[in-house]
Amino acid sequence: MNSLDHKTLRRAFGSFATGVCLVATYKDGSPIAITVNSFSSVSLEPPMILWCVQNQLSISHAYQACDQFSINVLSESQVDLSNIYSQEGKNDLALKHMDQDRSQVPLIKDALVQYVCVTDRTISCGDHTIVLGKVNEIYFCDLPGRPLLFHGGSYVSLDYSP
Repeated sequence: MNSLDHKTLRRAFGSFATGVCLVATYKDGSPIAITVNSFSSVSLEPPMILWCVQNQLSISHAYQACDQFSINVLSESQVDLSNIYSQEGKNDLALKHMDQDRSQVPLIKDALVQYVCVTDRTISCGDHTIVLGKVNEIYFCDLPGRPLLFHGGSYVSLDYSP
């Protein structure tokens, strides 16, 4: 058995394939986005989701304090967006990447699915904060596409036709 050092944990956690999403909200009136792969459904009734934000990030407080946010499931064609918004300090959401819904939450253009959520609560847990949200709206992209997946420290592709 290996010790539970950070390298071992990253390798073990990375063995679980995940989808890649951008979570978007506003910070001081300006749109921001962050790349995450820690997104999960929680409940159908009421419709709830969760995602996690790393506490040491410069924008973590904006997400911990926001009233609303969107979760945008990226397609394989959006690797560039995942890479841009995964960089510390590169979280200002470019207007060319953004749409808004009627509640004025920033959405990512051409994401496979866009969830518009109201923050229900946050839970501090280790070096992350769990953000629980109630889903108020869901939008589906009209463009065909496969989900952007992450496994073992890199992007992977499914070999199938949806």
